[in-house]
Amino acid sequence: RRCRHGCGRAAFQDYPTCCTRCRGVDGPHARDCFEKSATASSSSSATQPMALALRVLEAELLRNFDVVGRMDPFARILWAPAGDDVRRLEIGRTRSAWGAHMKPVWDHTCRSVHYGGPAAGDTLTIEILQERFGGLGSATFCGAVTVLVEEVVRGAARGTDALRVAPQRTLSFTFHGEKTGTVTVQAVLFVVSVADSPTSGGFTSSVTCLPTSGCLTMADRAIFHTPVERLGVSGGTAPFFSVKLRAPEKGRSPSYWIGKDLSRAMDEVTFYEKLAELRRGGSRGFGPLLAFMFDYGGVLECTEAGMDATAPTLQLLLLQNLRDGCRGLRMLDIKVGEKTAAPGWQGKSRLAALRQSVVDGLTNSRAEGFRLEGFDGPPPGVQSLDPLIDLGSFGYIAESMRKKFARILLQRMPAAEILMHFVDLHQQEYEPAELDCETYLAPTEFAEMVLCEVLVRLVQLATACMGAPAPQKWVGSSVALGFDAMCLPLRAAPRQEQLSSVRMHIFDWGRSELNTLENHTALSANDQADRLEYWRYYMGGVHRLAWEVARCYWHRFGNTRGWDEVVIRVYDFNSHSSNDYIGEARAEMTPSEITVPLASPSGALVKGRGGATTIAYRMGWRSFPADSALCGALRVEVTRATNLPVCDTAKGSSDPFFSVVATDTQGSCSFRQDSSVIVGCLDPVWREVFEVPVSRSRPEFLEALLDADASATRIQQVLPPSVEPLRPGDEATALSCWSQCLHRQCSRRSIV
Repeated sequence: RRCRHGCGRAAFQDYPTCCTRCRGVDGPHARDCFEKSATASSSSSATQPMALALRVLEAELLRNFDVVGRMDPFARILWAPAGDDVRRLEIGRTRSAWGAHMKPVWDHTCRSVHYGGPAAGDTLTIEILQERFGGLGSATFCGAVTVLVEEVVRGAARGTDALRVAPQRTLSFTFHGEKTGTVTVQAVLFVVSVADSPTSGGFTSSVTCLPTSGCLTMADRAIFHTPVERLGVSGGTAPFFSVKLRAPEKGRSPSYWIGKDLSRAMDEVTFYEKLAELRRGGSRGFGPLLAFMFDYGGVLECTEAGMDATAPTLQLLLLQNLRDGCRGLRMLDIKVGEKTAAPGWQGKSRLAALRQSVVDGLTNSRAEGFRLEGFDGPPPGVQSLDPLIDLGSFGYIAESMRKKFARILLQRMPAAEILMHFVDLHQQEYEPAELDCETYLAPTEFAEMVLCEVLVRLVQLATACMGAPAPQKWVGSSVALGFDAMCLPLRAAPRQEQLSSVRMHIFDWGRSELNTLENHTALSANDQADRLEYWRYYMGGVHRLAWEVARCYWHRFGNTRGWDEVVIRVYDFNSHSSNDYIGEARAEMTPSEITVPLASPSGALVKGRGGATTIAYRMGWRSFPADSALCGALRVEVTRATNLPVCDTAKGSSDPFFSVVATDTQGSCSFRQDSSVIVGCLDPVWREVFEVPVSRSRPEFLEALLDADASATRIQQVLPPSVEPLRPGDEATALSCWSQCLHRQCSRRSIV
């Protein structure tokens, strides 16, 4: 039996209400009301109580209620317990959809109320109104609809974590018996437990309270080797420490955890504690997303090696160590979102947010919805990109300034170039035994396997985001993509073992909150709109990143017919402007090295100071074993170029690199790979060998994703080549088709 005031708590003993202070959905309540209500609920029923959260998505009005101009509609939602049509409680008011006129879109989640079951008889009333005189006058009533709660929750399918999502319902509202429009709603049912209360904490007995940071999960110091070794600083200013387990559990190595200085991570620990609470007490609809987050081991108090006895005790945030089990991890730190700062949010000042918005506008965040913040274990091609190469005539430049320019170079790098370098293994050094193609996978085969797995996991992340129980405000958080680039898997090993070094996680929660459905229903309409806005930024970045990986995979490893044209293009590298095109040569199959002249696209020969510009290369074919996903690859070895023209007049030289570009006759696949940059040289020597792969069959996973129905757009339209820039209209069309494909993969409608 529930409180008659509709707060959702159990009535106290034989009284009709939960406590003497309760007046409605928002309380107030007596101090011990929650504990008594939880005790009564657990003793009276073996099942956990459920709450209802109603989402009011959109409406369509059939007539104009404004005398002049466009309407500004909003909706009020009222809940009434069974048998009480007079006392109705307002559980939500959407924001005013200014200028939306006849088709307002709100996507507002109302405050949760107790769900009494199919026979309860509770009702919901949705009133549609429109603002007058910009909100200064009394609102104009446009119509209303009253329905039983059971009508909107009918068909709710039980999902994971005791969460049920009902199909969307379109309800007709009337005014004086005349139908004036329709409103679309969706009901969400979720289990209410004691752990949802902010007073319960939900922590286990291994928790201690620190005066500086509230309740923290403390790790057992006895299971770790102490003191700990300092590793250094990653990205920002937080030092990391090597943490070793004394007796690791099965499936974990001694280096499974890594320690992050808590004094520099206080803005993250609250998020991780909430994460641990969800994992212990039921993930509340976050199950698919939790799989992509780091394991959290609590806070470890220990001492640092090499410090004297008077040094203060360290407090380390224990996080999953991505380098565990890797000889040489190659990892991308990709910051997601078109906006990576919010003024006044989580301690971010307005001035700091303004500075960050300038960075967003100058980097790839504004262009593609994400940017590269860090590149660990990069290939030689990335290491050769000197960020100050255009400033060489300015004399000595401090190392700190060099690091800043290197970071800007990465932040401005487009996705196609990022992914090209990510899977570049052609200059990676391996043990001699690993080069046996019959025993180990070839680097090109391993690159195909890694990129395919990254694509699968990014699609899973995108669909997990669309199925989140509530919009999240994850500002400035990142996606980590990585793999062990220094270790080739055994060919005979199971696929799961071959992919064991692939990493794909989301992290960096310093400016983020974990917004549960319960929390979201308690937010105001403006705060809900704010969460929805930033969640769309985050999801847009994830969708775009998955699309870019799909493009890269399709054009590198989706060609089954063979390559019809291979062109070697030579450029002069510029760190702060577009690269200077020098010339190109079409490559032909030749087992021995030949030297050919470079020409412009029009056919004119390129000349340097010493005469005609030439390039030396050879091209052959390499076959892979029969069990490989690739039947073989063209091997293009570029040895040298001579008599390059001077492109940097201030230095009297050039900084050349070359690209191998391969295309097929139909233009559905195109391949590009860049070499290292040789600084200040007109006669560069590279001796680099690129492999241009040909697959045995088309990627089944990608085709299944894109061809979910008979009207699916052709793959080459959804995944256009990245060798040449796309027109804005073509890019928008391709992204729209890709988003539709992802929505088909999602088990329930996206919250955006």
